[in-house]
Amino acid sequence: MSNPASSLYDLRSVWGTASNDVWAVGDGGTILHFNGTTWVRVNSGTSSNLRAVWGVAPKRVWAVGEKGTLLEYNGGSWSTRPVLVGRTYNGVGGGSAIYAVGEQLNSGYAEQLHPISSTRSDPATLRYNAIWGVGATVYVVGQTSTAIGRMYKVGTGGWTSVSLPATAGVLYGIWGTPALERVVVVGFDIGKGSVLEFNSGAWTITRQATGRPLYGVGGGAKDLIYAVGQGGFIWRCKSASVPCKPWVPEASGVVADLYSVWAPNTSVVFAVGAKGTILRKR
Repeated sequence: MSNPASSLYDLRSVWGTASNDVWAVGDGGTILHFNGTTWVRVNSGTSSNLRAVWGVAPKRVWAVGEKGTLLEYNGGSWSTRPVLVGRTYNGVGGGSAIYAVGEQLNSGYAEQLHPISSTRSDPATLRYNAIWGVGATVYVVGQTSTAIGRMYKVGTGGWTSVSLPATAGVLYGIWGTPALERVVVVGFDIGKGSVLEFNSGAWTITRQATGRPLYGVGGGAKDLIYAVGQGGFIWRCKSASVPCKPWVPEASGVVADLYSVWAPNTSVVFAVGAKGTILRKR
């Protein structure tokens, strides 16, 4: 799918409530909206690079990014707050509790947006890269200054570090199913793109052979998951087995890096990436 609304800026994240209500955000304050037929550029009120978009309803959506940028959509327009130099948000999401996560002063940083306002600074983690959750369970993934993967489970008891394989490298994206029977994390370690899945009480790693980092993951069901990454790479899982067997490469038709993928169901999937790349599979 072409992107007539903007071809100048990288698009970093895609999310929606339905196949005819899809948001994509990216560099230069770019916000695009898809109504099922056309992508339209929407005024964001900022020139800061945006890293993530997520919401809970058509009229309640957040977009976050560099300089502490945090925007909220109310169904009519996007509101913003003053920039915060030195802070970057890389992800936004959650379940019953909603967070913007990223980095500040070389430490992982999280700001709770709902239902209460609070912040967390984590010097043991260089940055938080992504967040996903359902209900009372929320996962946050990121990395240390030495490119070691970090994961936290956030619940009513606070933030708990999750034990990962010793070789787990940088973690860029996370997605799961509403019933929590499947949680998938993507990243890059030992020179290869990696997928982590929770199975039998432990996290297992599957690595793809091309050496391309995987930046985003999303699915329409527990047996239809897509991971996207460097050079237009798409890896598809069409199996209910955990860990997935097999992950299969799928031609994207592009060479631009893909940063994010979102699927409202098993019939359609959207992916976005560098140079305004937008893909839609139906």
